[in-house]
Amino acid sequence: MAYSSDNLCLVFFICTVLFSSSVDATTTIIVGAGMSGIMAAKTLSDNGVKDFVILEATNRIGGRMHKETVGGYTIEIGANWVEGVGGKVMNPIWPLAKKYKLRTFYSDWSNLSYNIYHQE
Repeated sequence: MAYSSDNLCLVFFICTVLFSSSVDATTTIIVGAGMSGIMAAKTLSDNGVKDFVILEATNRIGGRMHKETVGGYTIEIGANWVEGVGGKVMNPIWPLAKKYKLRTFYSDWSNLSYNIYHQE
């Protein structure tokens, strides 16, 4: 997978925060290095707050977003749904999914037989 400069900047930002923070002098703790935790850290940093630490229970960042190799195939383990596509406010992930031409399918919970990979 090719990494964009945005991805590399985000990883650098996270590493800088994680390795430069002093736990005994921190007044703000962010629980979890998933998307919400990372965005909370970025928002704090963008607003001049540098006194925080991100606590993550696993050995990686990303929360539900990760992949594994099984039987020679790469599979996505989590964060498989983009919710809020048809609401009053568009989920900001949806335009990204469309921009990068990700395969998309609608989940119709009123008719489970419909959910068998009917691509949009």
